[in-house]
Amino acid sequence: VQGVLRRWRHGTLAASWDEWTSGVAEKKRRDAVLKRVLGRWNNTVSKAFIGWKEARDNAGRMRKICSRILGRWGNMLAASVWETWSRNVAAQQRLRVVAVRALGRWTKGLLSSGWARWVGMAGGC
Repeated sequence: VQGVLRRWRHGTLAASWDEWTSGVAEKKRRDAVLKRVLGRWNNTVSKAFIGWKEARDNAGRMRKICSRILGRWGNMLAASVWETWSRNVAAQQRLRVVAVRALGRWTKGLLSSGWARWVGMAGGC
């Protein structure tokens, strides 16, 4: 009976040992597979994140460049309007000077001819 019990105990112990070792081996295999999968996934995710970050940075840079271009266009428009206004003011000032000169000549011409007539009429008296 004792031999049977020993064989049974030894058989149970051996079966348990075999089960435990195969469980450990299976866990090592699962851990290795998981490590490879996570490594690939991490690599893919990190590449995707880096791509997203570069796209975001590029979008911010393009936004700044477009803002500068629009600012320059706005400045060019304002400069054009200012230049047109400035030319118009200068033209008005020139016209005023020419008009004052012309009016002065015309007035002096009329006064001098009127003075000459008056002197001529007064001299005859």
